[in-house]
Amino acid sequence: MRCSVLAFILVAVTAPSLAFPLQGGLVARTPNPPPPPPPPQGGNGGNAQTGSSGSANGGSVYQVATNPWGSIYNGYGSAQGGDGGWTSTGNAVGGNGGSVWGPSGQGGNGGYAYTGNSGNANGGSVTNIGGSITNGPYASQGGNGGYSSTGSAYGGNGGNAKREPNPPPPPPPPTGGNGGNAGTGSSGSANGGSVTQQASPWGYIYNGWGSAQGGDGGQTWTGNAYGGTGGSVWGPSGTGGNGGSAYTGNSGNANGGSVTNTGGSIYNEPYASQGGNGGWTSTGSAVGGNGGNA
Repeated sequence: MRCSVLAFILVAVTAPSLAFPLQGGLVARTPNPPPPPPPPQGGNGGNAQTGSSGSANGGSVYQVATNPWGSIYNGYGSAQGGDGGWTSTGNAVGGNGGSVWGPSGQGGNGGYAYTGNSGNANGGSVTNIGGSITNGPYASQGGNGGYSSTGSAYGGNGGNAKREPNPPPPPPPPTGGNGGNAGTGSSGSANGGSVTQQASPWGYIYNGWGSAQGGDGGQTWTGNAYGGTGGSVWGPSGTGGNGGSAYTGNSGNANGGSVTNTGGSIYNEPYASQGGNGGWTSTGSAVGGNGGNA
């Protein structure tokens, strides 16, 4: 009886180990998921820049009597400096940044826009050097200044970005593209031509009716500059793009031409030896772009 009880205890203790041997089991592992694709991004707008325009100055008149006792006589309407022409640059328009219409992404930046500098459009000057100088009516007039201007510059707008509500998993917040900067170049001068007459110490200068007049100043200005608007974000969150900066260049001078007479004696008829009137010079407006909404 004692032997059978001991055998029953041994069987009860060792039965689990006999029925379930302790061995490491193999577990199948699923492969890693592919990384999420990068958020889409709109393409950037192209930059725009115009070249500088050349000069359009009027031709000058330069007369010298080589003999110290020689004389210069200019008949009716002669020896006039040429008027300045027109010089300008075209407009510069930066491209708009591409927009993104999806769960996330970033709108493209607007392109920059800059205009080149415009050239000078000065009126031609008149120089007479001799023993004696005689000008008939409307002779020896400096040319009028022309027109010098730059075109307007428009920075491209930043692209918009849209975010769908509650996308799983949450992507990074979208960002609107920045507006492009805009800047104009400087405009050139449009000064009226000057008149310089130099007689010998014992000579004389005679200016007929309306002669020896300095040219009037022309017009010079810069175009407007408009910074691009920052892209907006249409969704529950995100950051609006920055508005672009705007700069205008300096406008040139538009001074009236001066008259200088030097000699032993000087005689001016009515309306002769008049300095030119000042012209018109201004810069355009500079309007910075608005920041994008979010």
